[in-house]
Amino acid sequence: LGRGNGPVFVARQGTPPDSIRRVAVPGLHTTANALMSRLYPSITQKEPVLFSEIAPAVARGEYDAGVLIHEGRFVYRKLGLELVADLGELWESRTGLPLPLGAIVARRTLPEELRCEIERLLRTSIEYAFAHREESRTYIKEHARELDDRVIDHHIDFFVNSYSLSLGDEGRRAVRELTGVEV
Repeated sequence: LGRGNGPVFVARQGTPPDSIRRVAVPGLHTTANALMSRLYPSITQKEPVLFSEIAPAVARGEYDAGVLIHEGRFVYRKLGLELVADLGELWESRTGLPLPLGAIVARRTLPEELRCEIERLLRTSIEYAFAHREESRTYIKEHARELDDRVIDHHIDFFVNSYSLSLGDEGRRAVRELTGVEV
């Protein structure tokens, strides 16, 4: 979860928003697609495309627009694309809640002690990463598509935050608002 973050809806420069019909999304069962459906219900031609291929495909004209996640939200201008809307900002302005972006879940049928141990290990890992940012950089660069240090830092600052440690009441309300599921 987070504030001031989330998927961005982009198109080639000069594309009139009312001409957008075919939109590339990073999966049909993603927050990005759920936001498009909720915020732009008139756009029904949404096609799943690998997230790292969306911006280039839009730039080539294969789609009228695309919804970018991860590093894509920081680098789309390099490909001559422009912002149609920041879906995270729209969500936040309409709901007043942070945007749920992803989750790690454990089946309730797993033994409670195992679920607690998984939670403890995840918390310890996140806390360590917060305290030792530079140690994470090598690992991140091995797995990131965008290697610029500023982009990596932006990405981490946007998507790893206090909600990564605990949803809290506000986070639970946000998940319920987006998914209809009680957490």
